[in-house]
Amino acid sequence: MVKTRICLILLIFGVVLCGCTACKEPLQAYEKTFFVMDTVVSVQIYTGSASKAELVFDQVLARMEALEGILSAHLPDSDVAKLSRAAGIEAVAVNSATLAVIAESLDFGERTGGAFDITLAPVLRLYNFSPGKEQKPTQDQLGSAMPLVGWQKVELDPEAHKVYLTEKGMQIDLGGVAKGYIIDRCLDVLRENGIDFGLTNAGGDIGLLAEKPDGSPWRVGIKNPENPGTNFAIIEISQGAIATSGDYERFFIEGGKRYHHIIDPRTGMPGDKVRSATILAGSAQLADLLSTAVFVMGPEQGLAFIEELPDVEGVIWDAEGKVHWSSGLVPVQDKASVDYYFRRP
Repeated sequence: MVKTRICLILLIFGVVLCGCTACKEPLQAYEKTFFVMDTVVSVQIYTGSASKAELVFDQVLARMEALEGILSAHLPDSDVAKLSRAAGIEAVAVNSATLAVIAESLDFGERTGGAFDITLAPVLRLYNFSPGKEQKPTQDQLGSAMPLVGWQKVELDPEAHKVYLTEKGMQIDLGGVAKGYIIDRCLDVLRENGIDFGLTNAGGDIGLLAEKPDGSPWRVGIKNPENPGTNFAIIEISQGAIATSGDYERFFIEGGKRYHHIIDPRTGMPGDKVRSATILAGSAQLADLLSTAVFVMGPEQGLAFIEELPDVEGVIWDAEGKVHWSSGLVPVQDKASVDYYFRRP
């Protein structure tokens, strides 16, 4: 499920300090930017030397590129591409990462009533949001593609590490969840190298190891859907992940209607109940997935779903311009000239 994330702006990164009594040298903030997964990825860490930072950055890039090669729908040798080619023919042996991502996706396909569905790819291919090449599907095209959509049509064999798309013509796209999964694995690389403080920001999906070394939380800005050059809210976050889906990054207007890239798998048309959905969760994979699902579900159903999930919070800007938030977020006095400032109690 391809989608472009709202660019969450990291507002404060921190300063030089020692993060623990055992430090032999003060921690320094290092940052490196890559272009992977068709997006800009920024990795920021605190460590004691530039040579250690470069070693970590090299390992992070290698992990990202390896996983992209497995999970991307656009690379011909990926597991995803192989599955689509074998649809309706045979089950395909896949990498453990692919199996894990698909299993979680199918679980939430069921739990969201189909609001999140990795088999939406045949419909997504009918849209084009490139400037000058804008295209939406005809009713005939939707009529042909929609019968191929349905998370229930995917069969898993965990013991054999195999996946089967049961109907010919089916395709899957993990774009709505793979980025978050890859962020989580990049954070694993940081931990494996003894990094205690850092984050990975992949096109606005952000995963964090912990609070800043001085113990203060990170502050993340959320774009205003009416004016994406500004933030309407800031959220404090100490660890875990945050991701936002918005309808203003890839869209076009036709006949007074906004057509954007967040498609409702149940209708084949863009979701029209929400302008922006932000999710805080314990993992980037879950935040990534839920931001799409909640956007499609709408404010009432989406918030109710969030409240059922442990360690998950959300902020929704609905189609009427009203802002909703889950019970675990507390609005506090404006500190940064935004309409809303949230923290967890």
